[in-house]
Amino acid sequence: MFKALVFGVLHDLPDEAVANLATDSMSLMRFLGLRPGGPAPSAPELRLCRSDLAKAGVMNDLLAEVRRDLDDHGYRVRKNLYRQPVTARWLRNMR
Repeated sequence: MFKALVFGVLHDLPDEAVANLATDSMSLMRFLGLRPGGPAPSAPELRLCRSDLAKAGVMNDLLAEVRRDLDDHGYRVRKNLYRQPVTARWLRNMR
């Protein structure tokens, strides 16, 4: 679940987009350790996990550590690789 949260943060994606990509993108499925047709994290599960980590006061520290590790190993996240289509439902959820 944490890998899915990190993916969403690094790519600036809402939980709904991460949940959809987790069932549509083979590369993301592999990254998350999922199988095609198998269970994948839902947007509410991602929100709950994020909320629990934030309440425990560890979310920002964990993300900072991931970013440090990526930088230390020379990995760069390609921004806008996964574009979220703008729909009326998505805009309503952003409010």
